[in-house]
Amino acid sequence: MHARLTTVEFDSAGHRKEALELLSAAVQVMRASQGFEAAYYLDVDELRIVSVVMFDSEADLLRAHGPEYEALQERTREKGARFTRIDEYRVVAFATNTE
Repeated sequence: MHARLTTVEFDSAGHRKEALELLSAAVQVMRASQGFEAAYYLDVDELRIVSVVMFDSEADLLRAHGPEYEALQERTREKGARFTRIDEYRVVAFATNTE
């Protein structure tokens, strides 16, 4: 399993709501992608979030961030969002409460 952590900063609290709606649309694109496992948005503060997306494989993760996703990311940038840090990791352990 592979994860991408992305820090997103907003230029104002007013633009945050619009940008988050576009980010939600981007998650829907990823959900339809092969190997999608989960997506989380972590609230850091009023002007910053961290997103975590998880896929079965590195190849699935890379495919999911294709042209449609990139177009939504660009529209998010136009709403005042900056993707200030993007890191990818191989997941070595995880736990859930599902069987």
